[in-house]
Amino acid sequence: MSLPASTNSLLAVEYCLNRFGTDKESAARELLAVSMNRLRRLSKKILADIPGVKRWDNTDDLLQNASLKLWKALETHQPPTPIDFFRLAACIMRHELIDLSRSRYGPLGIGANHWSPQQSASGNLQRAPSAAVTDSHSPHKLAEWTEFHSYIEQLPEDERQLFDLLWYQGLSVAETSELLDVPVRTLSRHWKMARVKLAETLIGEE
Repeated sequence: MSLPASTNSLLAVEYCLNRFGTDKESAARELLAVSMNRLRRLSKKILADIPGVKRWDNTDDLLQNASLKLWKALETHQPPTPIDFFRLAACIMRHELIDLSRSRYGPLGIGANHWSPQQSASGNLQRAPSAAVTDSHSPHKLAEWTEFHSYIEQLPEDERQLFDLLWYQGLSVAETSELLDVPVRTLSRHWKMARVKLAETLIGEE
């Protein structure tokens, strides 16, 4: 009987890490390949909700940047366990998303300062109704995602670990339970509490 794809990924990560000492380059390439689908699903999920960012950087661009940083990290550091590898990949993706949104729609970002080549009646350039200022590409949505990633970065270690594995890496509760050696019911309760805490904090700040 073949294993589910997600389980195969977990086994593949462990297998690659075991080979890291004897065949580092090949193992790193395989680790990158294993993480590619997870990173692609996450980037599509997020960018689809922020069309204003997607206007400038598509999913492949974001994926390429994150993959390059993960590759460089693997060149100098061997994650000792699958948990460490998944959390490394999650951290890199989170930082890439924060940097992307700030660079594109921060005060000096290209999206926030995009101008149309059309001339006004007085001969002056008119600012285009760019993705940053239209209803369908509201900067509020971008701010929500930026705030979300920044908030995760500041969580206590145990809560951030849950978001790294379950949200950013897309592991199931059962898989995460096995990785962390925590009963499924206990993990599910902690995961629910962490999400409720997150929602209450973000809504309260808004």
